[in-house]
Amino acid sequence: MRPHRPGDERALVALFQEVFRRPIDETYWRWKLKALPSPTENVGVAVDEADRPVFQIGGIPGTWWIDHREALVMVAVDAMTHPRFRRRGILSQVGRQLFRNWRDAGVSLVLGLPNEQWGSR
Repeated sequence: MRPHRPGDERALVALFQEVFRRPIDETYWRWKLKALPSPTENVGVAVDEADRPVFQIGGIPGTWWIDHREALVMVAVDAMTHPRFRRRGILSQVGRQLFRNWRDAGVSLVLGLPNEQWGSR
């Protein structure tokens, strides 16, 4: 596991195409996941032995009102694992660390909605 690094976008948009069966480009990826300011790294990546991304989970930062106070939130999006690396606990491991980092940075709530590819969880 490691944070996103500039240059990962090419592999991550290819991974998106592989997993979700629809294309996005690097400009869209950067707009969706890196355009808004975040107090902490908002994209978690897992890589293979050659340092190629095989997993990603992103967070879109925002401010919501919770219990009559302004709160920093993350909307978790685009969790994806390359088919060869599934069923190894990557989502659990990366998610646990990334959500801990977000909490330590002051994120009060993480909202994520599963899609039709949601596995055993």
